[in-house]
Amino acid sequence: MPPNPRSGTQSFVINGPTYSDGDLTQKPTRDNCSLTPMNSHAYLAYLQKIATKWMDEETGGAEKGRIYTLPALPIGYTLWERPRQSAKHVDRYLYGHPSHKCFDSPNRFYPHWKFLLNYGSGQACNCNLCASLPSNSQHSSPSSTALSIKLGARLLQQRLLQSGPVDEEGTPDVFRSLFTLLKSEGQLKRKIEEKASLDWRAEKPLVDLFASIIPSQPSFLPRYGEMVFYLRPLPPHLQLRYDLTYHPSVTNALTLSATVSLIDKHTFTGAWPNAAIHSRGIFISGEAYWIGDTAVLLPEQDPLSSAQEIAEIIHITDIVTSFHNLRHSNDTNKDNSKAGKEDITGNTCTHITISLHGHVYTSNPAHNSLSRLPVPLAAYTSPMHGYGTWFYIDKAEDIWAAPFSRIMSRL
Repeated sequence: MPPNPRSGTQSFVINGPTYSDGDLTQKPTRDNCSLTPMNSHAYLAYLQKIATKWMDEETGGAEKGRIYTLPALPIGYTLWERPRQSAKHVDRYLYGHPSHKCFDSPNRFYPHWKFLLNYGSGQACNCNLCASLPSNSQHSSPSSTALSIKLGARLLQQRLLQSGPVDEEGTPDVFRSLFTLLKSEGQLKRKIEEKASLDWRAEKPLVDLFASIIPSQPSFLPRYGEMVFYLRPLPPHLQLRYDLTYHPSVTNALTLSATVSLIDKHTFTGAWPNAAIHSRGIFISGEAYWIGDTAVLLPEQDPLSSAQEIAEIIHITDIVTSFHNLRHSNDTNKDNSKAGKEDITGNTCTHITISLHGHVYTSNPAHNSLSRLPVPLAAYTSPMHGYGTWFYIDKAEDIWAAPFSRIMSRL
């Protein structure tokens, strides 16, 4: 049964379908299309039109003076907009349907949304786009799609196995190959592609999509993959009690808080014996940072001291993992030893550093009795507004490198 609306402070929220056949990788091919922000009036109006139509059909009519809406579009569906050349009107299109076509209005999407809500599946839906699918390919099963991707990756993997080292799972290790190539050529700059890795092939389209969505979202909004703590209000008759044992979710969160993970390693550069891997994002503890973000920096000296002022921020332009003084590995891969090839890994270096590069600003107008130049408002990133005047640390064009351990939070 379709769910009943639950009252909110200013509107009634209609719970949408729990199942979705949406595909996040689908997006317009035209250059003049842009993603509609989820907090925009247009996006919210799209949700309200679907919810109001459902109320009209299922309850005999929406009550006057009340707003009906949805929590969000079904997972995998995204709303895009394109301005018309001859007018100020903006056309909006919904992408994500298995047909790889788009819905051009909420009314066109509504029959498919309602079918997902009522039946928990897209099979046998008779909306316009589902009707255009061949009967033998309509909503192909995820298992068959995954199998075809896996077989394709394995075939590609077999063709590449002879060209370089492999990891413990038998997948070609592109990084060890790049380290070895750097030793041979002295200097190197290469795009990183792991085409024989099933994980890379599956994640790359989603990473590209998330990277395109994030600039339109406010920095405080939780992002995909982040750790979020939910706090519930404590009733008056309950009291907090100290307990040495943690809830399993807290134990997992503590484990995650001590980790660092790179997102989308895209470029390899180096001048032997040093190398660097450039990434688009990084998870530090449970928070994700992407190129373009503005982050708060902890003080350089004694960051945990309460006497230290937190006054510096960095606008991230690059995320770099640096390998210093690479050398040959003593633990040579058995396939490479048979072929007589050199084997160089990222573990065979004196030290590794992960740093976030970018423009650093401060709210402190002076340093060592020297006045600092204010940052012009045109150079402010969106999160910088509302905190008073920002100043350059040194020269406006300087790019600074901050170790990931100095990153406190997004601004």
